[in-house]
Amino acid sequence: MDVAHLKASSINQKMLNKGEIDYDLILDCIHCGLCLNNCPTYIELGLEMDSPRGRIYLMRALSEGRINATESLFRHIDLCLECRACETACPSGVKYARLIEKTRDILEPQKKYSLVEKLLKNVVYEKILPSQKNLLGVFWFLWLYQKFGIQWIVRKLKILKLISNRLYEAETLLSDIPRPSKRKLIRKAMKPEGERRYKVGFFKGCISEFMFIDINIATVNVLLKNGCEVITPENQICCGALHIHGAENKLAKELAKKNIDVFEKLNLDAIIVNAAGCSAVLKEYPELLKDEIDYYDKAEVFSKKVKDISEFLYEIQIYDEFGEINMKVAYHDACHLSHAQGITKEPRELLKMIPGLELVEIPEPDICCGSAGIYNIIHPEMAKRLLKRKMDNIYSTGAEAVVCGNTGCIIQLLKGAENNLKVFHTIQLINLAYKNNKM
Repeated sequence: MDVAHLKASSINQKMLNKGEIDYDLILDCIHCGLCLNNCPTYIELGLEMDSPRGRIYLMRALSEGRINATESLFRHIDLCLECRACETACPSGVKYARLIEKTRDILEPQKKYSLVEKLLKNVVYEKILPSQKNLLGVFWFLWLYQKFGIQWIVRKLKILKLISNRLYEAETLLSDIPRPSKRKLIRKAMKPEGERRYKVGFFKGCISEFMFIDINIATVNVLLKNGCEVITPENQICCGALHIHGAENKLAKELAKKNIDVFEKLNLDAIIVNAAGCSAVLKEYPELLKDEIDYYDKAEVFSKKVKDISEFLYEIQIYDEFGEINMKVAYHDACHLSHAQGITKEPRELLKMIPGLELVEIPEPDICCGSAGIYNIIHPEMAKRLLKRKMDNIYSTGAEAVVCGNTGCIIQLLKGAENNLKVFHTIQLINLAYKNNKM
C-alpha cells in the first residue's frame, strides 16, 4: 500500500484527552453494526477495524489511553474514505465525519513523510490550492503538457513513478484539460435572460475553474436561463475540502474565513455550487469555525445560503422548456451529495423532466466510487477496487452514459469509463436539453 512511512510510537496523551476528541460523540455509537454493510472498506476487506464501528472503537481506546498510535492504527484510520454512508445508515445519528476528521488532525503530526512527499504536500496545500494565480500557472502547464504530447511520453515511460507514487497516481487522473483562457467566458456579473428572479453567487471551485470549465459554463447558462443574476467573485478561493481530507484543518479554517469575507458583502439570495464535495464543506463552515468567535455567526449566515445546483433548481421550479435527449443514462449518487447533504431526489426529478431521457438506477448506489477527495491518490489500490465495483454496476444497467453531481466523482468515473461510456454532470444534461429546444 502506498502510504507515508508512519512512526509507530505512543502519542502524547495530552493531545488525546476527552476535550480533544469529542468523547460524547464517540459514546453516541451503540455498536449495532448497521453501518457495516454500507461501508466500502468493510465490504471489500471484511475487517471489523476497517468499519465505522471498528474505527470508533479504536478512537475510544486511543482517547482513553488503552492503545498506542501504531502503524496499524494509522492504516485503519487512513483507509476510511469518509464517504459518510455510515451516517445515512446510523439509527443513532453518530457524527462520524467529525470524529474521523478530528482524529486524523490529531494523528497527522505523528506521521513521517519522505522528503518528496512532504514537499509535494506543502506545495499543493499551501502554495497551489489557495492561489488562483498559481493554479492558473499549473493548468497552463498541464494544457501544454497534453497539447504537445509530453503526457504520452511521461506515461509510456512511467517517469513520474520514479519520483513519487502519489504524483504518478495523481497524473493518471488527468482528463483532457481545456484551454485555461476559456474560463473568461464566465464574467464577474452576468444578467439573466428576461426578468430577474434571484441574485446568486457562483462558487466556481479551485480545480473546477480550470479542469471543468464546460461544467461551470453550463451551470451559469442554466442559472441565467432561469432568471438568475449571477455574481462570480474573482477573489474567492478553494473551499478547503481537500485540506480537510488531508488533515490540514488549520489551513482549511483560513480559506473558510476568506470565502466568507468575499461572499457576505454581495447581498445574495443563494450561493450556488456544482461540486458536491465543495458544497458539503461550505455548508459545514459553522462546525469548522465553531471556536472562531469573530466568524462563527458569519459562517452560520453564509452556510444557510449555500445550495447545490440541483437543490436550488428543484426549489425554484426550473423552466421546463427542454428539447429531447434520446439517451439511456445511469444516475450515480455522489457520496457528499447524498450522504453529507441528503440530496438524492432533486437531481433525479430534474433529469426526469427531460424528454427522451431514460433514467436508470445503479445497483449498490450507496457504495463510493473510490474518489473521495484525494483518496484515489493516497490509496490507489482500494480506490481501483471500488472503481471496478462501481463500473461493473454501471455497465450492468446497459446505460449509454453515467451522470452525477460531483466533479471529483467525474474524474474517477472518467478513469474507469470504457466502451464509449459517456460521463456527464447533471447540469450538463439540463443545459443540453435547453439547447435542444428548437422553439
